[in-house]
Amino acid sequence: MRPEDARRLVELAMQKVAENYSNNPLNSDGFYRETIKKRKEYLSISEALVDIYKGSYTKEFDEDKVKIYKGRKSSNVKRADTLAVKMQGGPYVSLLFDVVKNPYVLIASTDLYNYDFTVTDIKTVDNKLMYEVGFKPRVIDPDYPMYIGKYFIDVKSLGVSSVEFSIDLSDPDKAASMFVKKKPMGVKITPTSTSYIVTYKEMNGRYFFNYSRSEMNFKCNWKKKLFNSNYSVMAELAITDWSMKPAEKFTAKESLKKTSVFEEEVTAFMDDNFWGEHNTIEPDQSIQTAIKKYGRRLQKEK
Repeated sequence: MRPEDARRLVELAMQKVAENYSNNPLNSDGFYRETIKKRKEYLSISEALVDIYKGSYTKEFDEDKVKIYKGRKSSNVKRADTLAVKMQGGPYVSLLFDVVKNPYVLIASTDLYNYDFTVTDIKTVDNKLMYEVGFKPRVIDPDYPMYIGKYFIDVKSLGVSSVEFSIDLSDPDKAASMFVKKKPMGVKITPTSTSYIVTYKEMNGRYFFNYSRSEMNFKCNWKKKLFNSNYSVMAELAITDWSMKPAEKFTAKESLKKTSVFEEEVTAFMDDNFWGEHNTIEPDQSIQTAIKKYGRRLQKEK
C-alpha cells in the first residue's frame, strides 16, 4: 500500500469517529495508578478508584471529567531526595490521551501531511483484522516535538482500536519543555525515553475508551554534582465498568484539573476499610492483576 493510501486510512478513521464511537456522554468507573521512581526505588505510589464522565466524541467542547471515589498511597517509600518530583494532572491527563477524542494531543487532521504513514502489517486482534499503520515525522516543527508510533485500525469499520506512540527526542531540550513546569536553578532535565498506549473496547458496534498508559524516563544533571540522577514516572488508567444510564456530569469543584497533583489530592479519599485485607500496594503487579484481586470492591452499585 502506498504512503498516500496509508495516510488516507488514518484520515478516513478520523472522519468515521461519529460512526464508530459514542455520540452520547456516559459514565464509567476506572482504576488509576501512578508511580515515581528514582532508579529502581519508588519515591511515590498512588492509586484510586475514580468516577469518569466521558464526553461525546462528536461534541468538541464536551470535555471528559474525573473525580476520585476511593484512593490510597504507599507510606513505604523513600522520601529523602534532593529533587521533589511531582506528576501533574493525574487521571485527567490519562483521559487526554484518548487521541481519538482529542486528536490534537497526537496528530490533528490538519497535521497529517507533516507525517509519513506506512501500513506495516495486517494482524488479528480480538478476532478482528486490523491495519497496523506506522507513522513518523516528515517535517520538523520548530516549536513542538513530533511523534513516532502506530495506529491499529479495524479493516472493516475503520475504527481505531489502539494507538502506541512516543515523542521524537531528537531535540531533547524541546521535548523537555513539554514536561517540565518548574525546576530548581542549576538542574538540567533531559527526557531519555517516552511511551504512550491507549486502547479501546468494542461493544455493540462501537468503540469505547478502555485503557491508557504513559511512561517517561529522564535524567537530572546538577551542575555541582558528578553523577546524574535517573527518574521514571508512570501513569495508567483502566476502565472497570461502564454505565448505560443517562450520564451525570461532575461539577468543576469535585473534578480533578490538569494542574492537580494526584498524590496530594488522594489523601482526602483514603479509606483503609475499603481495601480490606488487600491493604498493601504492590507496584510491580500489573493493573489488570490488581483489578482482578480487588474484585467486587471495584464494582459499585449503579
